[in-house]
Amino acid sequence: MSSLDKRTTSLRVAAVIQFAARYANIAVQLVITMVLARIVSPEAYGEMAILTVFSGFFSLLTTLGIGAAVVQYDELDEGEIQSLFFFTILMGLALTGAFCLISYPVSLLYSDSNLIVLMCAISPTVLFNAANMVPNGLLLRRQLFIAVGVRLVVTSAVGGMVGVLLALQGAGVYALIANSVVQAFLNFAWNASASKVGLKFRSPRSALEKIGRFSVFQFFSQLVQYLARNLDNFLIGLVLGNTSLGYYSNAYKLAKYPVDIIPSTLNPVLRSFYAKMHDDVDGLYSLYCKVEKALSILGVFISVLCFWAAEELVTLFFGDAWADSAPLFRALSVSIVFQMVNFTFGAALEATRRTDYLFRSTVLSTAIVVILLCVGLATGDLLITSAMVSLGLILYTVPVVYYVVHKAFGKPVSRYLQQFLPEMGAGALTCLVLFLMMPHLPDAAILSLLAKVAVAAIVYFASIVAMGQGRYLKQLLGKNVK
Repeated sequence: MSSLDKRTTSLRVAAVIQFAARYANIAVQLVITMVLARIVSPEAYGEMAILTVFSGFFSLLTTLGIGAAVVQYDELDEGEIQSLFFFTILMGLALTGAFCLISYPVSLLYSDSNLIVLMCAISPTVLFNAANMVPNGLLLRRQLFIAVGVRLVVTSAVGGMVGVLLALQGAGVYALIANSVVQAFLNFAWNASASKVGLKFRSPRSALEKIGRFSVFQFFSQLVQYLARNLDNFLIGLVLGNTSLGYYSNAYKLAKYPVDIIPSTLNPVLRSFYAKMHDDVDGLYSLYCKVEKALSILGVFISVLCFWAAEELVTLFFGDAWADSAPLFRALSVSIVFQMVNFTFGAALEATRRTDYLFRSTVLSTAIVVILLCVGLATGDLLITSAMVSLGLILYTVPVVYYVVHKAFGKPVSRYLQQFLPEMGAGALTCLVLFLMMPHLPDAAILSLLAKVAVAAIVYFASIVAMGQGRYLKQLLGKNVK
């Protein structure tokens, strides 16, 4: 058995593997983004943001909650898994064709005929993402986290290098498209090979009957979540134009990096381990709280640092030409801690098999985000719109906490929220110190950033330790977490 085929049975070890892979992947992506942002124009990034909204939506339509169900339901036998794999490929082919067909009305909507060719160019990602669902679900169900981690880094690096080479040849937005298509293809090919899944040319009815209720609610909650996360790109491009969307898109991407690095890394691991605990509600809630507490402690620090170092971070990652993204990034950074804490709630509700609660909470949270987004757009100001999006992501927490803590676990919300007060206090103190030191910082961006990181880390984590909260970080990956 190769090292890639080894099963990981410890949450601590699985998390370490995922973190190592995610950090390596983020490093690769950051280098690629820093290079591409200096070659490709903001307008091209705006076009890519539009393409991503529609391609991601169509990829989501192919899921039907099947990937998550493969992880959660051990009852599915090999024949049923194979029939589901065949079913997802057929769906992918159908929706890839439909994606190309809608390119014309989309081009009319944005008054950009170039979108017809661009949408057809990126359409293969819909097929590859659909076909990847079952193989990826099998790898997570079998807890083959080493294979998942290695794949993550390699596919990002190869796709990124292809994109950079094309960008250097003046390919513009096509370089960004090539990056996405290559990554989607490699993810599918790698997972299909590693999972050793076969095709079964038979009706998937038996499998769909087993996972039907779970999958339907999981799918619709994913659909609503997708709309909440991408409607801003769609409407900002439509109302404020592609250039404004380019600045906003990169600011939002930078604000999402902490979420991609930490909770997004944990989520596939948690789905697998939470699924094994679905009969132990109290144990599941205890583990959920430990994870949320650790994410909160890290998230508050990251939000505070990003808010006060917005200009330096934007300059470092994207260059001086993207200075207009800095105020947008500062507004969005306030919501980072809430995004991090909220990111794993779906895994907990899937483990309790209450995907109906997942759907209800997502609908309410999305309504809040959409209303505030429209309020921002009505002003015609990109900064106000960004602030409204950030507020929406913060208030997203309210329905989530109600349905997870109160409805699914039957625990008091007030006691759950009290555990986060210490890091909020430490964050407020750190903000005060950073505010007072602003006039004394060096002008050079790198030196200013290093000074802010050092001061923020010392003040914040010293406060956390003084309040007796440091133990939660150890508990996340400690020996007492199996």
